[in-house]
Amino acid sequence: MPLPSAEYSDADRSVPFEEPSPADRPVASEELSHADMLLPSAELSPFDRPHSAAELRQANRPLFLEETSPADRPHSAAELTHCGAAPEPPAVDGSRESSEEIDWSWLATLEARASDLRTRHDESPRPHSAWLRASMRRVRPFRLSDPPGGSLDNPSTRLGPLATPDTVLDILANNNRRPSSAPGGGGSRVRRDFPRRYSSYTATILNGSAANLTQATEPVAVATPSSDEEDLSSASEGARTSGAEQGTDSGAETVSIGTSTRQNSEPEMQSTPLGTWPHSLSSMLATLGCTLGLFNISRFAILSIHFGATFIVQFLLLTMVIGIPLFTLHTCLGQCLAAGVMDMWRISPIFQGIGVALLVSQALIGIYSIVGVSWMFIYFRDSFITKQDSYRWAEPYDLYREGADMVKNISWKLEETVPDYFNSIVLQRHNVEMPESSFGHVKFQVAFNLAVVWMIVFVSLSKGLKSYGKVVYVFSLFPVFGTLVLSTKLLGLTPTNTSHQVFPQTVWDEFFLNTKCWVAATVEVFFTWGLLGATAMQITSHNRHRHLLNRDTSLVVVLTVAVLLLAAFLANTCVAILHSHGFTYIPSSFEHISTYGFLQPESEPLPPALASTPVRYMTHTVLIAGSRVTVPGIDSRQQSGYQVLRLATELVPSTLALLGADGISPFWAVLFYFVLILFGIAQQLCIWHCVITGIMAINTAALKSWETTITFFSCVCGFILGLPMTTELGIFVVHFLDYAIGSSWWLMVLYLIEILVVFVVRGRPYSGETVVATLFSRSAGCLHAWAAPLLVFTWNVILPIALVVRCCTSRDMTNVSL
Repeated sequence: MPLPSAEYSDADRSVPFEEPSPADRPVASEELSHADMLLPSAELSPFDRPHSAAELRQANRPLFLEETSPADRPHSAAELTHCGAAPEPPAVDGSRESSEEIDWSWLATLEARASDLRTRHDESPRPHSAWLRASMRRVRPFRLSDPPGGSLDNPSTRLGPLATPDTVLDILANNNRRPSSAPGGGGSRVRRDFPRRYSSYTATILNGSAANLTQATEPVAVATPSSDEEDLSSASEGARTSGAEQGTDSGAETVSIGTSTRQNSEPEMQSTPLGTWPHSLSSMLATLGCTLGLFNISRFAILSIHFGATFIVQFLLLTMVIGIPLFTLHTCLGQCLAAGVMDMWRISPIFQGIGVALLVSQALIGIYSIVGVSWMFIYFRDSFITKQDSYRWAEPYDLYREGADMVKNISWKLEETVPDYFNSIVLQRHNVEMPESSFGHVKFQVAFNLAVVWMIVFVSLSKGLKSYGKVVYVFSLFPVFGTLVLSTKLLGLTPTNTSHQVFPQTVWDEFFLNTKCWVAATVEVFFTWGLLGATAMQITSHNRHRHLLNRDTSLVVVLTVAVLLLAAFLANTCVAILHSHGFTYIPSSFEHISTYGFLQPESEPLPPALASTPVRYMTHTVLIAGSRVTVPGIDSRQQSGYQVLRLATELVPSTLALLGADGISPFWAVLFYFVLILFGIAQQLCIWHCVITGIMAINTAALKSWETTITFFSCVCGFILGLPMTTELGIFVVHFLDYAIGSSWWLMVLYLIEILVVFVVRGRPYSGETVVATLFSRSAGCLHAWAAPLLVFTWNVILPIALVVRCCTSRDMTNVSL
């Protein structure tokens, strides 16, 4: 008589027959498919598929007890016979028998056969019950959230078919996708806004249901998201998971069940084909080159001398209102779209020409502004002197001054030697009084330095982000710390026995009345925060999806303002030192030997035009490489008032020559020009990186492998196009390009069209709320409550109006100047 169905414990005693628990009972296919966790039989491997008795006999692999748990062992003789494991045990009478009356010889036979088979078959398929246990582990119960004001058990508040799992997944997957026209495609990205056609009641139910379904389909623990993504609702998180699971139709890689879908899909859906930054701070340091450069440091310092502390306060106010919103607009667009100025227009292809125009503008700025770095190499070379020597710009130039041989042993005039050095040694101009009508030949010294700079640019960008992300630490961090140390040293040299103010042109009563100062501050704000906006967009487009953009933006703003303020104090300290030695700093012009003087001895009377009108009341035309000061009563065709890099070519050299090697160590002169060289190269690197990536963005798949070749030929083209600025009339070429390109009214028009296209023409899902979510997260608390809406309002209203007004005034000032 066969044994009844019973389960024997480890104590070899019988237990009565019990109904199997839900965990042990086989699960129907409807229940497994309801949880979306059971794989179809066609997708199961031979090791996961249940095996029949014939298959087990063919594999010579009977089921033995040592590899199975008590719950999985055969419970009856029929089952044992079906598996072919052992002969049927002897029958005993009675429904319950003690362990002493049971004949266990069949168990010994089974164990012996299992041991013999184990030695012959080390690798074999798993028992037929393993697939069921694995499927049961994947199944996680879930419960739909209760609607507000009631329970799902109440028929009056029950949602009905809308809250079924299939409905939730379908709604969230199909309504939270990005459009296919978005950069990078729309198959795998998720829209950040919840579908607007559902009511708040439905949204509450779907939010809770999506959260439960996310827990059910993600058994692996997921890392806590960063603050940049905490602004997404639970509905968007559920949509991202379901959307990634359904992305196989669009060619996305299928993620295996039992792993975190979010962790596997996010790096692919947010990565740009042009690569990402190798280090977390590389993006911030590269963006710092967009706001700090050789030219804007010099401009800011000189304008603080001409207008005083009122200019600094106005600059800070306009930075908060216009500058920072314009800067954050480009950085947020770059990271949100993961695209630069060329490939961002997939959202609206008809405006692709705007991206081409912005790319050309960045290339032109980089071509003619790099020549200033080659000039700094000459000052850097001549700064290496001993304490017994004098600086070369403190010695007279024989060809420029008549009777120079007569006065070599007499103290020469500082107001003549410093400008002579810049025009004769640096620019190598030999006909200062009557400039030639032709370009003449290329000056080897300036051309060689220009070639060196372009070689540095090529080496730094030859390997793309891998090389650029490393060298940016040297070209950005060192000059910032060098500026701090240098300013601390020179501020300690400020004379204390004089009544000269730190900012002598400061008049607080004219804070709102002096329009010249407000115009100069507005232009400087645009040049600092918006001139290289397209470059900043390209840099942030390489960020990872959850990159801390708010941290990078805050650091860039703080460091930029700090360095500019230090440069202003440094320049005014030089003016105070010159004033204590009997010199007055006045505006100069580059054309002739009689106009490029910038120092006036106090023992001599000022020119009538300068004596009658203070400098703060003169019209200042602020350009990229330099600035122009229009002196009343002077013919602009004879004296334009334009000069480049006044801080590096006028103020600091004259101060160093006045103090001499005994008064201040030549080390500080070397450090000053080395810092300016690094600032200039850092800005050139970010500009040319934008140009190279913009070219590759035209056809990334075909041009990505040619990145080094494109970098080389673009640097060669930039060097060739910059050769006219190394000739006899090179300074005139810089002057012309600065007026044609540096007026920048056309660049403001491009930025205005860009804002209108993104926020008005294209609109959702690229609204201001969506873009600002890249910068702020909802976990920011009160900052997100007021800063994000204020920034969106500035982008949509204040910034377009400011760009229109500034474009009109800049155009009018350019026509008057010409």
